[in-house]
Amino acid sequence: MSAMAGALLAYNQADMRLLISAVRNGNKEMYSKYSDEEMISFLKPHQIKSYVHRVTRGVENSAVAVEFILERFKGPAGLDIDGIPLLKDDAAVNSHWATASKHLSCMQDPPGMPLYINTKVVTLNGVELNRYKCQRGTNALEGLHAHLPRAVPSQRCGIMPFQVYLISFAVQWNSRMESLRVAGKERQSSCVDPRRIQLLNQQSELLFGREHLFKPDFTAPMPLGK
Repeated sequence: MSAMAGALLAYNQADMRLLISAVRNGNKEMYSKYSDEEMISFLKPHQIKSYVHRVTRGVENSAVAVEFILERFKGPAGLDIDGIPLLKDDAAVNSHWATASKHLSCMQDPPGMPLYINTKVVTLNGVELNRYKCQRGTNALEGLHAHLPRAVPSQRCGIMPFQVYLISFAVQWNSRMESLRVAGKERQSSCVDPRRIQLLNQQSELLFGREHLFKPDFTAPMPLGK
């Protein structure tokens, strides 16, 4: 997995040089004999994650790197400790790569859209470093993965109740995410039943008027009752 990530993403060279310089300044006597390339092994993972942003390598470079990795995994490097291949036969791998390679362009950084934001400037051993925050991925999806194990209340659950729990959790999660996406408005309720929301909207409009709906951004899934 790390090899595939390296085939698609590369570290920004300018940020990497600044971080190496900052770490070297922390102990010049110790690090003066090492080259910049050798200094990379002394960088801590959290430092690289915070102060060096990553860029995509481009379609052609990524394709060459992935093909090299696949060729390596077709040989002894692709066997586990029991000698069992981690990948299927060569024909299946080549067929899948022929399809997946067409989507490499979709994984590149979109032009003109910064996927890292500079949160602040940190001084480390006299060197000013930009602290970055990555905007790739979604917090909503990460939160879903964190809460998913708690969606099913028991480890011993039949297949039908298990599916009901998952569907119920998905409906609640989508409702929460939809309410949070409404710009400039706070979440008004934890109610996720569309029939109940529709009924509350009807009652609110009847009693207080159109401008006092329970959830103004709600789209009714059913025809209005008479």
